[in-house]
Amino acid sequence: MADRLQVRGLRAHALLGVGAEERRAPQPVLVDLVLELDLEPAGSSDRIEETVHYGELCRSLLAHVEATSFHLIEALARSVCRFLLDRYPRLHAVTVRVEKPAAVRGAAAVSAEVRRGRATSGGSAGSASGAGA
Repeated sequence: MADRLQVRGLRAHALLGVGAEERRAPQPVLVDLVLELDLEPAGSSDRIEETVHYGELCRSLLAHVEATSFHLIEALARSVCRFLLDRYPRLHAVTVRVEKPAAVRGAAAVSAEVRRGRATSGGSAGSASGAGA
């Protein structure tokens, strides 16, 4: 699938981290999304009903992220993939990048990136990069 919608830098707060100090309060995270779907129907009709409403998707995703608790950014990224594929049937695949600013001294951020498709949403396909919380 060559068609994609992208969301970059979605700001959320998540209860995330390995140590007790990190888990005292939700921490800021940035989420980037690449949503793979057929954009031809919406492109030719100019109707929101023919695509994924990214405003609604972002609102529901923020609620999901802010209601979760994970030790690792890898687990949060996987959770976001599963949430999106379960909730939005038009999506063929999603790539999710979760960035945790200032997670490591001397680094601007640490991130994990995961891609999942319909056939592999619960499986081992896809990739993770970056380090945990």
